[in-house]
Amino acid sequence: MEFNLLGPLEIVGENGLLVTPSRLKERVLLALLLVNAGQAVSAAEITDTLWGSTPPASAQANLYSYVASIRRGLQSGSAPGAARVRTAGAGYLLDAAPAEIDALRFERLTGDGTRLLHDNRPVDAVLRLEAALQLWRGRALMDLTTTPDIFKLEIARLDDLRLVALEHLTEARIEAGQADQAAVEAAALAQGHPTRERLWYLLMLARFRAGRQAEALAAYQQAYRALERELGLRPGDQLRELQQRILAGIPDTASKQTRLTPPDGDRPHQPLTSAALLVGRDRELELLTTWHAAATGPTFTGLPLLAVTGPPGVGKTALAVHWARSVSDCYPDGQILIDLRGYSTQAPTSTHEALTQLLVSLGVNTNDIPSEAHAATALYRSSISQRRVLIILDNAAHAGQVRELLPGTPGTLVLATSRNRLSGLVAADTATRLSIGELTTRESIAILGGIAGQHRIEENSAAAHELARLCNGLPLALRIAAANLHNNHYQGVADYARRVADDVHLRALSLEDDESFGVRSAFDLSYQRLSPPGQRAFRVLGLLKDRRFGVRLVANLLGDAPDQTQQALTELVAEHLVTREAEDRFAIDGLIRRYAVMRSRDASQPVRELRSVQNG
Repeated sequence: MEFNLLGPLEIVGENGLLVTPSRLKERVLLALLLVNAGQAVSAAEITDTLWGSTPPASAQANLYSYVASIRRGLQSGSAPGAARVRTAGAGYLLDAAPAEIDALRFERLTGDGTRLLHDNRPVDAVLRLEAALQLWRGRALMDLTTTPDIFKLEIARLDDLRLVALEHLTEARIEAGQADQAAVEAAALAQGHPTRERLWYLLMLARFRAGRQAEALAAYQQAYRALERELGLRPGDQLRELQQRILAGIPDTASKQTRLTPPDGDRPHQPLTSAALLVGRDRELELLTTWHAAATGPTFTGLPLLAVTGPPGVGKTALAVHWARSVSDCYPDGQILIDLRGYSTQAPTSTHEALTQLLVSLGVNTNDIPSEAHAATALYRSSISQRRVLIILDNAAHAGQVRELLPGTPGTLVLATSRNRLSGLVAADTATRLSIGELTTRESIAILGGIAGQHRIEENSAAAHELARLCNGLPLALRIAAANLHNNHYQGVADYARRVADDVHLRALSLEDDESFGVRSAFDLSYQRLSPPGQRAFRVLGLLKDRRFGVRLVANLLGDAPDQTQQALTELVAEHLVTREAEDRFAIDGLIRRYAVMRSRDASQPVRELRSVQNG
């Protein structure tokens, strides 16, 4: 038989028919016996449960009648001769195997799933925990409309176990690569239990692993407000550390830093996950696959080295990581991702620091790593020489930062991402460069719909297309815009698009709860890396009425020689802040042009004077 407590009380006989008592008192009695299955429950306890402190004079006779009725019902659903409810001393006992009671099956499956998760078997853990949670049909014993106190503790215990199981399932989904589904489930849970920090953490982590960085940061702000409102507390260390990791742009390489040890020795393994959502990029993915086939073919003798470059916020890391996952099986000795912090609020990763990370990932003890960079380089190249490893050097500042970390022999694939064009790697190290640009309108709308809600975007199609245009196909801007719409359901798409259009300081394209994360902040990191002549030239571009311009026009405005201006503009091209259309013709577009306008307003006195000249 099946005795089901996780929802309305339900008894299913061996013939598949329901044999649940219809009278409330009988259901309460049967539930009491099930909660104590295999143990005797005294008549006094039963009487107190059914009638409280003032039982009727007929209580004992009624109890006999209820027990007899339950026995008949269970007998009709069981094999002949089965006796489920027995007299035991001065009370009664219900015989049921643990496998027959859904609450006990739930606890067993939950325990199995939790152990599998701790044993780093997340896929198996998901299956067990899903099976456990599928047993629930509503709140436990939800049809006992006048719930006796004796059941309240049991219902609360089961509810808490269910919530813990849901947390474990969310964590298992994240570790199993099901981050999108985990994010959906965690969002609903966090809203229902706003003071449970673990749920907010899992929601942030799931969105981060799913590439929904803006939404992950929005979840932190929701957690902050909920904890402050409900408890007068601020988020704990775990939530704050994750927020800082996201804000710093550190690609998520999994919280556990899993290392796998195959029979033939140690290998580095970092689950390749990204902090950005990949939408579209079919052409780029096809080009990467074609390049990889050639670079690993029998006639290729060099080091497979690819530079993925593009402007800030365009999704370089997302593309590199997404594609790297597809070829990771070709590199059986592992995968390593190093953040070089070339464009970051933190100091760039030094050569020795990066070499240390690489050597530790390759299994070298930290005590054995030389303190001199050249000796560490030699050890690194000898350690990796006989291995096939996939390395992503993310967020490089310049070609030299990558060159110091290249293996000395072929066999390892190296992907470098940067806002810089990394021309030195192309010229001197036979790297192949893939520069990526803005998304199409269709892809931009897909990002907006995926975050803000497809129904909402479709209902406001014209406004959504205008917002996509204003975001200039930049994934970072699109994700932030969609996150702001998602977080403010009362705000219309058209109203928000107007805000973006009218905002000269680009504040509308930052998270509304945290202006430090936004398009302007991302552009600031590129601007701050420019030389003084490069910064000055960039500010002057904000004064131009036309997006296209020549060297002479800019040189005249700056009062510099054409060759000096050409050098400054070449620097801007190298940083993907302007595009070169011909030898001496350039263009500046979209959000970067708006950023230049903003910078020109903050410019020094000489450039302010130029503005008055330009405006006639």
